[in-house]
Amino acid sequence: MEAGSAVAGGLTAPVITHGERELNYIIRFERNIKNLGDNIDALEANRRDVRSWVDAARNNNHLIRKTVETWLEQADRLFEEATQLKSEAGDINSWWKGWVTCSRFCLGRKAAKKNVDVQKHLGEGSKFGENNVSDPRPVQSYEPEPVGDFKTFASRAKTEFQVIAALKNDKISLVGIFGMPGVGKTMLMQAIMAQVKKEKLFDEFASVVVSQKPDLEKIQDAIAEKLDLKLKGELLSTRVAELRERLNQERKTLLCLDDVWEPMGLVEVGIPYKNAGNRCKVIFTTRIQGVCESMEMDEKIEVEVLSEVDSWNLFRSKAGGVVDLFKTVAGNIVKECKGLPLAIVTLGLALRNKDDIAVWDDTLARLKKSISEEMEPVNASIRLSYNFLQDETTKMCFLFCCMFPEDFQIPTDVLFGYMMGEKLIRDVDTFEEGRNRLQATVEKLTSAGLLLKGDYGGIMMHDVIRDVAVSIAKCKERNEFIVKAKMSLDELPDMELEKCKRLSLMNTEIRYHLPSQIKAPNLLTLSLNSFNDLDEIPSNFFQEMTNLLTLDLSNTKIRSLPTSLSSLTNLRTLRMNECYNLKNISPVVKLNRLEILCLNESGIENFPEEMGRLTSLKSMNFFKSNFFRTTQPYTTISPKVISRLFRLEEFSGHIENLEFSSEKDASPWKKMTRFKILLGKHDIPGYWYLMERMESRRSLFLALSSISISILHLIQVLLPKTILLYLNCEGIENVLQLDKEVSFPNLRKLVVVDDVGSSRCYLPPSPIFHNLTDLDIEDCHKLKHLFPFRVFQHLSKLEVMYVARCSALEILFPNDSDMESGDIEKDKASHPLLKEFGLFHLPKLSSFSGSDSLVVDWPSAKSLIVLQCPNLKRLPLGTHSAPKLEKFYITDQEWFNKLEWDDQRIKADLQTLLEVKC
Repeated sequence: MEAGSAVAGGLTAPVITHGERELNYIIRFERNIKNLGDNIDALEANRRDVRSWVDAARNNNHLIRKTVETWLEQADRLFEEATQLKSEAGDINSWWKGWVTCSRFCLGRKAAKKNVDVQKHLGEGSKFGENNVSDPRPVQSYEPEPVGDFKTFASRAKTEFQVIAALKNDKISLVGIFGMPGVGKTMLMQAIMAQVKKEKLFDEFASVVVSQKPDLEKIQDAIAEKLDLKLKGELLSTRVAELRERLNQERKTLLCLDDVWEPMGLVEVGIPYKNAGNRCKVIFTTRIQGVCESMEMDEKIEVEVLSEVDSWNLFRSKAGGVVDLFKTVAGNIVKECKGLPLAIVTLGLALRNKDDIAVWDDTLARLKKSISEEMEPVNASIRLSYNFLQDETTKMCFLFCCMFPEDFQIPTDVLFGYMMGEKLIRDVDTFEEGRNRLQATVEKLTSAGLLLKGDYGGIMMHDVIRDVAVSIAKCKERNEFIVKAKMSLDELPDMELEKCKRLSLMNTEIRYHLPSQIKAPNLLTLSLNSFNDLDEIPSNFFQEMTNLLTLDLSNTKIRSLPTSLSSLTNLRTLRMNECYNLKNISPVVKLNRLEILCLNESGIENFPEEMGRLTSLKSMNFFKSNFFRTTQPYTTISPKVISRLFRLEEFSGHIENLEFSSEKDASPWKKMTRFKILLGKHDIPGYWYLMERMESRRSLFLALSSISISILHLIQVLLPKTILLYLNCEGIENVLQLDKEVSFPNLRKLVVVDDVGSSRCYLPPSPIFHNLTDLDIEDCHKLKHLFPFRVFQHLSKLEVMYVARCSALEILFPNDSDMESGDIEKDKASHPLLKEFGLFHLPKLSSFSGSDSLVVDWPSAKSLIVLQCPNLKRLPLGTHSAPKLEKFYITDQEWFNKLEWDDQRIKADLQTLLEVKC
């Protein structure tokens, strides 16, 4: 009984407690609802504070902690639930309502439990503060912005592919990207960064702008920040060690250095760019090509200007659809930009949605006059490159180039004459030194992207860069340059010539005669090259130009020189090339300070004896071609004149009959460092073409019917220096007849012709042409073979070889009778540098050599031509002869099908390149 009562009592207590709790939900209903309202207000205030801290953190690119984001999500849910509950409780507005439906009980119970939940959540939220809701975002998490202006262009895709391919190459660690100012190097870098991140080629990245005056510590700090590295050391050496250790970790890292102006010591910064496995790779952009070589890059890639199509598309994307209304003028504006993206973007944005044709016409007119305000950002970028040039000679060379018209191929020889006229190439003792110095200066400018390389060793200026050069030249020291090149004017413009030092009217069309006199007392350089239809210069025209140092009258129709030319007693350079009507130059004989005289292609038939007075003359040129003007008389010069010109270092001209009365007459030739001389008959077919195609700094053309002792003496003086030798001499069977002692140490190009059919073989059986790079043998109709096979073997530097129109030729390189039969090299020849090989119109040619087992290896060959050689049975190409071949021309497909092959794979490779030429 007691036990039962005890049990019953134990069961009754919790039931009563539960009942009381249930009753309390009803009795304390009002208090619970009021507490719920207070908790809702507290939750809202806490939630507002936390959200404001989160917003501030996000504004600072911080990452919000997951616990905070979860708390806010739960706070939002609790707030909505509590608010809804309070609203429902508001409908019970008197004490007795809700009893029958039990709603007072249910809502009271829910409110009590919700208060507990809210209080608990408020307690968790109290842990948050302004400084602990987020963490700084890791630098590597930032994604680069897409670069639309770069990636959309086909002419950029190849460049981007080259860079990314280099970065994928495990053997490459350092990649240099170069190009002229404004060409889009930085845009390329950004595009590459976005692409390599997308492809996940690297684990981490860092991009830093270096600029003109690099600060190593700032560069270190920038790289460290991008890598989330805290550099603790104060000493530079300590920071270097810290950065190097970080970059030597297992992670693959790409460092991008933008806008590098001078060679950087990467190791000095702490960049181990050639570590094990090349895990840390570096790409850098520079507008100075020489920086790439100085930094010993593994790969060098140029960013070139945009194509015409891409230029137009870029311009249209910036200017908007309005360009369709003004396509003609818009097209001309784009042409003025010459593919330079910075110029295209600048002008496109300036003209965006401008629907007034007058604005477009004015922009084009200002562009042509180099005064467009919209181009100032472009000009500033180019001026920066100009200001970076470190010596005055280089700056002046750059400014002199703007004296030439747009799109003009500037021969370095002309530029040399201008620069030397004013003695702007300093500290040189000879013209050879001066030319070398100029070449080095030009290389600096091309390396800096301020000049472009043209054809035949010439140079060019991008039109946009030229416009900037003209503006710099105008401003420099009070209008010292006046450039009116390639302009069309009704009359000679009003120019401030009192202060002018350099005046260019090159290629200018002025429908007006020259004034009788121009007062220009400070003028140093005057160019009237290609000046309209200039056929006469007024007699006193030069009277007030007594300080003139350089005068260029080339490509004019002048028939005579004015008497006032004699007053130019300070003149050092006089250029009158291609003055075909000019017959008499007698005023020149009084210019006793003249150092450079150029009369190539002029109408001068003979030089007066008084020319010997020009004892300051160092360079004299009067060469004529017969390529276009077969009836043009050739200029003759007396040996006595040349013998008096004892300072002569450079000479070019045709000498038909030059006989020396004594050995002293030949002494000036001994100091010649540059020459282009044709001795003998002048009707050499296509020799001018040969000179254009081949480097002809020291060229000797021998076309003699007989060789006298005095002529032979001259040849023996010149041969050791000769680079290009053209040989077409009757009675000469071997070049050793010219000089038995000479070994032709400088000879690079040899052309052998026998158009009269008297020779047998010009080349000796001994290998004496160790440095020969070009060999042409033409019209030698009595030759049955060229030269012994061992001579062919020793031509290891050969790059180009052509054999043409030798009607009796049967074998190119017969085996030597004295070669031992056991010699393993007797049937093998290798020319690792050979790029072009051609056989033309050789009807009897049957074999390369007397052996059917001959193999030749030409691993660098790009062009192979075999035309009209019907009896040739075999091409002895080795397996290493066609990897780089781009052209293979033949005359007859059937002939190719019948050829014998040691390796059918070579035939298959050639078949894919084969092109039949009729």
